[in-house]
Amino acid sequence: MQCLSFAELDANVEAAWANKDAVAKLTANNKRNLSTLRQKLRRSKALYEKDLKAYAENPASYDVPFVPGSGQFEGSDEEDADDDGFVEKKRKGKKEGEEAVEETIKPEQVEGKLAEVLAERGRKNVDRKKQIATLRKLFDIAEQPALRASISLAIVTSYLDFSTSISNALPMELFKNAIEEFRSLFALLDANTKLVVRQEVPDTVEEEEMPEGVEARDSAPITLPTGPKAKALLAAAAAAAAEPTENIVTGSIVAVIERLDDEFTKIMQNADQHTNEYAERLREESSLYEMIVRAQRYYERVPQPDSMCRTMLRRVEHIYFKNQVVNDKVEEIVLKRLNEPVTSTDSAALLHTLCTHLYKNANDRVRTRALLCEMYHHALHGRYFKARDLLLMSHLQETIHQAPISAQVLYNRAMVQLGLCAFRHGYLREAQQALNELEASSRIKELLAQGVIAQRFSEKNPEQEKLERLRQIPFHMHINQELIECVYLVSSMCLEVPQYAASTFDPRKRNMVSKPFRRVFDMIERQHFSGPPENTREHIVQASKALLQGDWKRCQDLILSIKIWNLMPEKASVLEMLSKRIQEEALRTYLFTYSNYYESLSLAHLSSMSGMSVASVHGIISKMIFSEELHASLDQVTGVLLLHRSEPSRLQSLALQYTDKLGQLVDSNERTFDLRAGPQKDDRRAGDKRGQGAAGRTGGQRQQYSGAGKDYGRRDNRSGYQDRSAGGQNRRTTMAGRK
Repeated sequence: MQCLSFAELDANVEAAWANKDAVAKLTANNKRNLSTLRQKLRRSKALYEKDLKAYAENPASYDVPFVPGSGQFEGSDEEDADDDGFVEKKRKGKKEGEEAVEETIKPEQVEGKLAEVLAERGRKNVDRKKQIATLRKLFDIAEQPALRASISLAIVTSYLDFSTSISNALPMELFKNAIEEFRSLFALLDANTKLVVRQEVPDTVEEEEMPEGVEARDSAPITLPTGPKAKALLAAAAAAAAEPTENIVTGSIVAVIERLDDEFTKIMQNADQHTNEYAERLREESSLYEMIVRAQRYYERVPQPDSMCRTMLRRVEHIYFKNQVVNDKVEEIVLKRLNEPVTSTDSAALLHTLCTHLYKNANDRVRTRALLCEMYHHALHGRYFKARDLLLMSHLQETIHQAPISAQVLYNRAMVQLGLCAFRHGYLREAQQALNELEASSRIKELLAQGVIAQRFSEKNPEQEKLERLRQIPFHMHINQELIECVYLVSSMCLEVPQYAASTFDPRKRNMVSKPFRRVFDMIERQHFSGPPENTREHIVQASKALLQGDWKRCQDLILSIKIWNLMPEKASVLEMLSKRIQEEALRTYLFTYSNYYESLSLAHLSSMSGMSVASVHGIISKMIFSEELHASLDQVTGVLLLHRSEPSRLQSLALQYTDKLGQLVDSNERTFDLRAGPQKDDRRAGDKRGQGAAGRTGGQRQQYSGAGKDYGRRDNRSGYQDRSAGGQNRRTTMAGRK
């Protein structure tokens, strides 16, 4: 019956196609559908060629009449029918089905069967395990290398089809099987250098027959040149055409690489980071990295610029967040698997080579991610000035709010790592300004894609929450949030406490350096009972109180006893830097606090009180006098600091009070607007994008350096850090007017 139906359908389609007048009257869509059906029937004839020949020789034997009322055709096997008229259907086991596949498929039918299996992808109620078993049998039967490569690529994609949604992760066992199959595909491509996997392959359109009476264009006879030289050239061209230089396989290696990388990210997201299972899954990253390196080697041999850039970007994203020791170990494992000599490689040099290629050949999106990855890697390894220069030269802080959310998350991570690097080098002001907006937003967990905060008045729908969770980075890429907060609060303490002491007696210095630090300080200060410090915040607040009173030894003990410093790279040098910086800020705080009570102070007395040398004290006081923070002069002969009192005039006092009132009014208006607009609509300061999640709404937390003062500044007019040089000019103008 199947052969009868197939033959009748083929005959009807060919008869309809032969009627040129009827075909000409069809619409373009119907004509295209008829042509597609005709081509599919022609391809399917190869599978049933033997049966169709038998039917053509004896059509009468296939014409079986149907017996009404019996539910059967004449001559059907009724031995298995029971008394009720039902026929028992025998179930075929898995092994029996596999044997049937092996018996019925011949080498010349492999291509048609492969097309049939690929056509079933994406349909409902399809047994994927059976598909993979069928493809493996086809791989064993196939003889041509190009066909074997196509089947191997189809097996890898069939494994990836087990991940049915964007939120469900692929089982780890299937992921390993896909990696192994992909490795065998690269071995096949390396063994057959003429095989080229390309995605942009032109479809082979079957030449249609011309209607009668219509001649084909360019049908004039072609006159070939004669002579021995022309014949030799024609013979060489014919020989070159007979032996093709490339055997093209339809597919995309970089698409499979990206899919495997995304599936691995989902696998790590769904694993519990506090169990051994997470470490076991993380070991498979070296196998995935090996596939990326193999793909890069392949594209170096078979140039495909766009695919090469996409592969290099994936390799960069697997390198940038690891330190030198981990990168060296991974590179050693991969080189051994590739049978290449193991050499010591600098991860910074390797990353710079990859990023340089991307800067020259990739699009803007890829270049942005490559630059942020290189900036992160430099900051992670302590190369602060290189990371800072990359940010300054790219002007990325001006356009990052227009980038995709994933790029904004990477920008936030790079800025955090830059702030931590500045802190390790002792640049506390730069560290505080790099981390200020992230800490001030109170949503640092979301901005770094390290967790989702449940908010009471959230406007996200379930789809947006699902996308937000998919954006989260795996645990092994996290930056410790407690360490970020500790670095920010300690930097703010060293900047805010001297400023607070100076503003007690001088209203002109009431500018707040860090609102988050002042908010934490006031919150703990309002507590009726304050016991011994228990967490990081309480340690820093108690140390700030001791520093404000000039007790630098207690401040040092409290700061150095924080346990989170164990996670800081170069812990010993960082703690030594903090000890010296606390002594310096304690001296500055003492001078700001008691400068109005003394006429002169001995440098030797200040040296013994602060625990620093006389030369260090002399240098600190000279900087304060030069920057006009302290109105005093130094007597080099006697080693005495002479203090000069300066009181603002009545007009200056009123102007300063008026400025303070305006600042309070602006803050009150902002708070009122935030309450009316809701908690999710107060992100204008960060160039937000409405309705794109927390990371999108903050616009990547834009920060920028101020050129003259080496500060990160905000470009809006409501708040921000002004240029140091401008601030110094304003102070000099005020002093000149007062004098």
